[in-house]
Amino acid sequence: KAMCGSLGIDRVRQDDGLIQMYFSPVSETDGVLLLRSLNNLDPRLTISLNKPNHLLFQDKTKNREEMLFECVKVMERLTGRMAIQLEKKENTSAAASEPAAPETKDSK
Repeated sequence: KAMCGSLGIDRVRQDDGLIQMYFSPVSETDGVLLLRSLNNLDPRLTISLNKPNHLLFQDKTKNREEMLFECVKVMERLTGRMAIQLEKKENTSAAASEPAAPETKDSK
């Protein structure tokens, strides 16, 4: 539940072999960051851009309990990747906003 909340997911639906995680209409999740983090993560986890936007976790070989366990592991990896991507983004922004060092005679 906490992982879903941190991603802006407010509703989850589960069937055999399928978990759908719906983003809140007021979610402030960075879509670019999410897509970068999903890239090559796990082929069973995809994003649906149909309204309402949601993540799909599919594995027809698993029962409901196994699906939930597997989905939690993948979502932990996703949130970890997103944290790394966000840190990189913040570091890049901070470096770009720092003033340039003043020129000295030696640097000319």
